[in-house]
Amino acid sequence: MSQFAVAAKRRFRLAAIERLRGTPQTRRENATAAALLAELSAIASELSGSAAWPHVQLTRAVVDLQAAVAADRADPGRSEAVALGRAAWHRGAGPVWDAFRVVGERLVRYDADLAGRVATLLLEARPKSDPARGLRKEARAAVRDRDRDADRWRERAGSRSPDGAVPTVLAALAPPTAVDEDGWFGVEDALDRGVDLAPALATQLRRSYLGDARATRAYLPTLRAGVARGLVADRPLGGLRPVLDATFDEFSSAERPGLVDVETVDISGLREYLTGRTVCLVANSAELLEHEHGAEIDSHDVVVRFNSFALDPVRTGERTDVHATIHLHDFNWDVPVDVRLVFAGDQSAWGHNLRRHVRPGAQRLLGDDSLRWPRRTLLAPELRERCTVPTSGFNMLLVLDYLDVSPRIDLYGFNFHSGAPHRRPDAMHLPVATAHSYDVEREWVAARTVSTAPGRISLR
Repeated sequence: MSQFAVAAKRRFRLAAIERLRGTPQTRRENATAAALLAELSAIASELSGSAAWPHVQLTRAVVDLQAAVAADRADPGRSEAVALGRAAWHRGAGPVWDAFRVVGERLVRYDADLAGRVATLLLEARPKSDPARGLRKEARAAVRDRDRDADRWRERAGSRSPDGAVPTVLAALAPPTAVDEDGWFGVEDALDRGVDLAPALATQLRRSYLGDARATRAYLPTLRAGVARGLVADRPLGGLRPVLDATFDEFSSAERPGLVDVETVDISGLREYLTGRTVCLVANSAELLEHEHGAEIDSHDVVVRFNSFALDPVRTGERTDVHATIHLHDFNWDVPVDVRLVFAGDQSAWGHNLRRHVRPGAQRLLGDDSLRWPRRTLLAPELRERCTVPTSGFNMLLVLDYLDVSPRIDLYGFNFHSGAPHRRPDAMHLPVATAHSYDVEREWVAARTVSTAPGRISLR
């Protein structure tokens, strides 16, 4: 056989082997997807014991992803093809791609860098996907916000004195060997060895307080995480009492003005508040003035009003139990209510405006971060793309629909901004927001309506 024929035969054989093994790009993408799945599974396992709503949502999304992958690989032929790289992980596996996307969306607040990696994986599979592009954009924005906040934290921390009350207490707690501990790995290792929580945590807390380059996050989040870790590991917290006392003395007045005496409520607490109670939502619509529904509105167990609402006892009623508002406006924050829910898509802006607007004593309970932006976790994916900025009323409806604990839900004046508004006089000049998806909200309500009457829509 000629040398040319031998070479040709060899190339043919290598090509056949390569076809059996799949292309290098497919193998790389599959390996990346498998590695991400393993990393996400480890995170979900770590968060599975957490009661924090964002952690619960992320854990559920990862479990759904695991189930989608298991269903996709149930066929031995498909499983072998993906393992060898002959088939891409996303080919013919729409549920797996969608499940990765949901995980990525819920990762943004937990780990923006990892959310960015998920977005990259999704875009390699579907380069023109708008949801994947949106996820990448959101992850990049979260990374920028995190880095900006870190710069601000270090700048503030750099002005603190190492002789202050907090660092002095921490220095007294830290053992001589603690300076060699490697951040949170050192804390974890110390706890695993049975070392007391306070000494194990003291060095890392001091670094965070003073803005040390080896610290990875600000002081208060570090302290909260340390206490949570101690509770999970069943470690005594008594040794941290001097730290907590010194921290409260300094930070309660200096870092959180106006929020010291405010009690927060999460989505579970709101469920307890609403369970078994009839609810009505009153829109800021001039349509209310065409009917005398005031007594009927006030007969509900819980009356919800929004943003810059105005009262007309005969037509709108006069009770307000829940005030749901966007974070930007400063209207009606001083009205006494049981619950105040503040909606915002941006977490840092939300926190900033809470500090600006919340009046201590004006509400019994203030919604926490689990109730900040219901669209992210409670709106179906197919509608989330069409409804990027829900109204306060729609955010509230998403919460009520998810909790499903109210025997009666009535809407008054909900015309989806098809008519004139009815607001406080100092808010009447505000234009009707064009960013909202009123058609989507109208469709959502129509699909759940059980009866109507002039000026009223009943969902239960």
